[in-house]
Amino acid sequence: MINSLKKQSSEDLNLTELIVNLLNKLPIEKQEEIFSFTQFISEKYHTELENQVSFYDVAKDFIGAVDSGLGDLSTNKQYLHESVHEK
Repeated sequence: MINSLKKQSSEDLNLTELIVNLLNKLPIEKQEEIFSFTQFISEKYHTELENQVSFYDVAKDFIGAVDSGLGDLSTNKQYLHESVHEK
């Protein structure tokens, strides 16, 4: 539907302007319904953003909790080479 609206509209109109043009053609009661729905979606979106947790926050209690005794594997090239070829 948006593609057909864009074809009907001048190329200068952006999506917001297209939506406003459609809203202006609706009765006030329908505009209020759309406004309420838009508020709901906005609040849901911002709540989801606030509730996001990083991987670090989830795993920070476990970082460094296991001591394998191997040290820093990036400096032990021989161990890395043997481990890859043993599989």
